[in-house]
Amino acid sequence: MKLRLMLVMLIAAVAAAADKSASHLAVADGLAAQNNRKGAIAEYRQALRFNPESAAAHHDLARALAAVGNSAWAFEAYHAAVTLDPANPAFHADLAFALAARGDVAASESQYREALRLQPSTSLAGLSAGRRDLDAAISEYRVALLIRPYAPEVVKGLEDALESRNDLAIGRPRSRSTAGL
Repeated sequence: MKLRLMLVMLIAAVAAAADKSASHLAVADGLAAQNNRKGAIAEYRQALRFNPESAAAHHDLARALAAVGNSAWAFEAYHAAVTLDPANPAFHADLAFALAARGDVAASESQYREALRLQPSTSLAGLSAGRRDLDAAISEYRVALLIRPYAPEVVKGLEDALESRNDLAIGRPRSRSTAGL
């Protein structure tokens, strides 16, 4: 009987921790959406305190850390996310971008190839474009071009992102008339 009671109490404690983690994760996501990165970082860390096995919390913490320029800690969080959820192509793609930013092109290419293996139907360079984060998408496309120079889907994605930001002058003109010829 005592064993059963202890098991019930353990299950209740785990459920409570998961609820607290989910609550902090939701608050963190809201703060990140408002560009309050430092507040989001604190909340992601609280979420991880209650659920250190949350790959999503590690990944989102990494994105927030990268946004404030803390690339060393962001890299560690990206790596934790990939370790916890190795089947998530977005986690591999983001780790690839972090590795490329560190200058480790070989490891970056390996992660990018794994992301493409997991999700071959899309160009992962533009994941942020789908989230409407054009600056991040442009950065991701530029890093992807370092890994896969002249890849047509990456060049097109970069052009589209620059065009969406009304900044095509930085990209390659689409036609002679666009170039002013």
